[in-house]
Amino acid sequence: DIEIPIVLSAVSYATLSEALSVLADAPHFSLEACRVALPGQVEVMVEQVGAERIMFGSWAPTLAQRPSLDAILCAEIDEQDKARILSSNARRVFGLPPIGSQAVETYAVPPGRAAPYPVVDVHQHNGPWPFPGRWGGIELNLRLMERCGIDAAIVSSGETIVDDMVGGNARLARAIADHPNLFGYVVVNPRQPALSARELERYADVPHFVGAKVHT
Repeated sequence: DIEIPIVLSAVSYATLSEALSVLADAPHFSLEACRVALPGQVEVMVEQVGAERIMFGSWAPTLAQRPSLDAILCAEIDEQDKARILSSNARRVFGLPPIGSQAVETYAVPPGRAAPYPVVDVHQHNGPWPFPGRWGGIELNLRLMERCGIDAAIVSSGETIVDDMVGGNARLARAIADHPNLFGYVVVNPRQPALSARELERYADVPHFVGAKVHT
């Protein structure tokens, strides 16, 4: 049996029922609150699987960050559950260090912030993307995070998904190396098992890489 933590990413309302069924049978699975579009969707997720198994992810810059963030902040759930979804669950599952050298309980809220605790986005992309849009370097991620009040993010390379797995992982590693609030996923391709195994070994001990991403 696989007992490593697994996060179901980019689950929309169209596939939410299936995802909740998976979580009911697999306690080591968590669910990403991304593409939250329906009224009451966050509340249903919390009722079905508990706030401890849900994390905020935006899919930025491919999608806007505010819709899913606002859906969580405005949900009719306890403030403690909002803090779990937006912050502490990601820090626990991915083993992230304290954000800004502060624990969630003592976080000093910057002016204009909506959330009284550090917010972690577990689903961001970086680099070129084969769709119309404003794509850029890691500075784009940082600018969007600052604008939306997001303190830390886990990022994968868009390049790895659509073009160059090895090169994309390497470029992401260089891009996030000097940013302590950015963490990385090494992207692997199940159709290339040997190469994927080598990529996992390559980044197993690289600082700021906290997980692997399988894009299907």
